[in-house]
Amino acid sequence: MFPIQSGAQATDNTTAIFETGGEELPLYLEVFINGKTTELIGEFALRPDGTMSVTAGEMRELGIVVPPGAGRNSTVILEELPEITYNFDTLAQTIDFLIPIHRLRPVVTSAAYKYELSPETDTSFGLALNYDVFGQYQVAGPGAEGLQQVSLSADARLFSKFGTLSHSAYILDSRLGNSSYTRLSTTFESNFPGKAVSLRIGDTISSAPSWGRPIRMGGIQIKRDFSLRSDIITEPLLSFGGVANAPTTVDVFIENNRVYSGSTGVGPYVFEDIPTINGSGDAVIYVQDINGQTVRKEVSFFQSSYLLKKGVFDYSLEIGKARVLYGRPDSHYGDRLLYSGSMRYGLTDRITTEAHFEGADNLKLFGLGAAFVIANRAEVSFSASTSQYKNQTGQLFYGAFRTFFGNNKIEASTLRADSDFADLSLLASEDYHASIGSLLTDNDYPASRDIISASFPLRRKRASLGVSYLRSKRGSVRDEIASVSYTQGMKWNNGTLSLSASRDFEDKTSRVGLFVSIPIGKKRTSQFGTEVGHNGKVSQSIYVAQALGQAIGDTGFDAQLKYQQDRLDIRGSVKKRTRVGRAEMEVQKVGDTALVSGRFAGSLIWSGGTIVAGNQVRDAFAVVKVGVPGASVYLDNREAARANRFGNAVVSGLSSYRPNRVALNVEELPLDVVPETTAAEVAPGRNSGVVVDFGTSNTANNALVSFVDTRGKPLEMGAIAHLRGETFIVGYDGEAYIEGLSATNSVRIDTGNGVCNASFRLANSNEIFSQIGPVVCQ
Repeated sequence: MFPIQSGAQATDNTTAIFETGGEELPLYLEVFINGKTTELIGEFALRPDGTMSVTAGEMRELGIVVPPGAGRNSTVILEELPEITYNFDTLAQTIDFLIPIHRLRPVVTSAAYKYELSPETDTSFGLALNYDVFGQYQVAGPGAEGLQQVSLSADARLFSKFGTLSHSAYILDSRLGNSSYTRLSTTFESNFPGKAVSLRIGDTISSAPSWGRPIRMGGIQIKRDFSLRSDIITEPLLSFGGVANAPTTVDVFIENNRVYSGSTGVGPYVFEDIPTINGSGDAVIYVQDINGQTVRKEVSFFQSSYLLKKGVFDYSLEIGKARVLYGRPDSHYGDRLLYSGSMRYGLTDRITTEAHFEGADNLKLFGLGAAFVIANRAEVSFSASTSQYKNQTGQLFYGAFRTFFGNNKIEASTLRADSDFADLSLLASEDYHASIGSLLTDNDYPASRDIISASFPLRRKRASLGVSYLRSKRGSVRDEIASVSYTQGMKWNNGTLSLSASRDFEDKTSRVGLFVSIPIGKKRTSQFGTEVGHNGKVSQSIYVAQALGQAIGDTGFDAQLKYQQDRLDIRGSVKKRTRVGRAEMEVQKVGDTALVSGRFAGSLIWSGGTIVAGNQVRDAFAVVKVGVPGASVYLDNREAARANRFGNAVVSGLSSYRPNRVALNVEELPLDVVPETTAAEVAPGRNSGVVVDFGTSNTANNALVSFVDTRGKPLEMGAIAHLRGETFIVGYDGEAYIEGLSATNSVRIDTGNGVCNASFRLANSNEIFSQIGPVVCQ
């Protein structure tokens, strides 16, 4: 071993290495820093002059600070680095750096939960149809009695590994002559989870910042979609750092609750993405090294869901035409081509910048803004925008403030806009009024809007207090409303007492309400209330409900009695979740009118060569081939569906782009049923499905058959038998285990000395498999 220190000349031993060449010699060395192994292998190069080089990217991965401005592939000469020396052991093939602490990169440890992501999507090809059938019948009351209307809402999806084409519509047939077909939306969506990017072609909703007004449009939209990647932390959470002179353990406490424990080695460290209980406060951190020395420190934090982590970029871009008369049969698209975009960037963990633009042939809008945290106690954001429309220029200013102290929360925002300020929503409104033949518009931007809200939990009293105030002006319309609410927990059966009041200063009206909610068991809730309206009239109500669960066979109901103005209104409904959908029936009496209505919502899925009916699917789902009627299918250890009479089931509620465990309960399967597998992990795409086939076979059609020749002697082992195109081998004592037998079977057997034929019947048996024979082969 020989040492080479920074600035040293090559020794005779090293120069001898290059006597046959003169080029750099690549070396792969185990790396030590300050005498301790990094458990890493670094790639270095020994130069002809005896000096050592390495790329800047390799240095970063080894945890060493690189020279300023060095690119990833830049060459760094170790002898030229200040304050750094090293020992190169040619026999052990190691390199040991002696580096000051401030020249080491901090070891960053994330406390975020590590979600397991699927490297590939398991999406199959198929068609899914969600439907909701509704009918209403008038029993009594003014007007004609009988069937009033029947409607069908449907959402169809054609899904594949390339994306999902969806189409939703609403069909209405009414006694009033309003029979119609209304298309709601048609969209093709393709997602790229690796890059957290989503592409939509067709109907979509434009992006907008907190002060903007999004619109429905048809066109193309591309945007960052972090919901595709549950492993990406986009918001800045609690983080702290320090320097450890020895291996160290770290414990983080918030309000006397330990929220994280971790450890680090020697050198600088950073712990980030630590979960917090409240939106802001102080965390107490205990740092203890292997010698037992403990340091206590307090770190303030403020968690904002709006801010982005440093370096995170969020955007949405869209171009298309405005959707006019959405929700009506005569809906269409406007003539003008519109475009918009929103971008946000985490400049630091405390500052997030944003930009937004909108435009058309005669509209230009552009705005800039920023959000930042002040002293880990409050979040402030502001935006300024300008627009030009029909040669008129308008300005807008928006500001917001949010703070936490303990569990208390205060939010406020203000907006001011010129009368000439215009956006895409105004253009869409003009298209709407032109379509209905009106020359008026009613969608001017608010000239002013002020909102203040606050909530104050009162822990000792098991209560909370909330207040809010709104004042706005848009054209000739003015609003000024204040409200207050108080909620008190009750000792009796964990009930809740709620008191609310509001005042509309423009209409000079007020409302006051008092409600008591009392749980009845685990699933049922009751509520009693009284309310005084703006006209001074009092109404009382009683409400009882049982929530409808997700399990097959669950039932739910709700009933309400409301007495007001000398009139008793009654409403009640019963719901049941079946294997093929959710059924609901409702009765109501309002004044002299009595109505009965029914609804059934479910889905039809075609995929994997089969059609299956089930409950509605919202995002990812699975078509499961169980092979056993009535068998339960489990999703992540909970019962999610039951197989139909053909042995198939639809399981909804899967998480897209993440592994989902779909399984059978083996104890529920009959003894004569054998699945190839009892569980599978699948990761379907968004709004898509995957086929899970458990390969179940029935051993009732299997048998152990014993074959003998005409002399009664068992056929020799190795004889080859043929049955309906399938081939199997005869084993010891002339026995063969045959699957998939019919009531009658004919087998041709090649014994090696000739061919013989055998016939036999499959008898009914309660055994797992039958034993047949001896069967004569002749």
